[in-house]
Amino acid sequence: MPLGRAKPRRSNFAVFVVMFTLWITAQLLEAQDDPGARAALAAPWQAPLPAFLALACLGLIAGGMVVASVAALPSVLARCSVTVGPVGLEITEHTKLWRRGRTTRVPWEAVRLAVSREAPFRAGRYSTGMRPVFELFVDRPFENLPDFAACREAGVGDSRDPYGRPVAPYLLRIGAISASRIGGVRHVADLAAHYRRDLFHPAPGTTVGESDIWLVKGWLVEALFLIGALILGMVATGVFHASV
Repeated sequence: MPLGRAKPRRSNFAVFVVMFTLWITAQLLEAQDDPGARAALAAPWQAPLPAFLALACLGLIAGGMVVASVAALPSVLARCSVTVGPVGLEITEHTKLWRRGRTTRVPWEAVRLAVSREAPFRAGRYSTGMRPVFELFVDRPFENLPDFAACREAGVGDSRDPYGRPVAPYLLRIGAISASRIGGVRHVADLAAHYRRDLFHPAPGTTVGESDIWLVKGWLVEALFLIGALILGMVATGVFHASV
């Protein structure tokens, strides 16, 4: 079952890089009206030390962001799919450009309980919306997952048996992080129920907690990187204007 691209949010990173580069270029072109700035741009090694350092900083920022964008390109373009069969699930990120494909296999014997329901997703800065998720309570961690899947430790607040113990130590979730994936996630859950309907019927006395809000992996690190690059670029541009 196709489920879109592996890291679709990174396309926003590429857009930011383009806009940031255009902004820096516009600032430097505007500075050419000043004879001192024009001379510094033409021969940076002869410019005052603060201006030289500012230009070097801008060059490093621009180069680093271009390298990061190129490195992230395969994961933005790579397609993903989930295959459900009699032995388990396979979450596959297909090969794209120089990035090799990878497959995470989840055997049915690792699954203690399966739940198909809706969970809150962040729909905006201050609002959330409900979208379908397929949750598997498993006995081992699974890694190297695309954005629409996540695995974390599970506790008694997620599910517990009649004795108050967690049903499984880990929770693997496949979710519709975008509207285009809603049908795909539901279809994966239906296929799983076709092969292992017993996993959808917990033992008597088993309690399943409410599903927590979905958080896309890695967004905080990338957001901090972009904010830091923007602030550093603005400071470097201001230093260059002030020193020529």
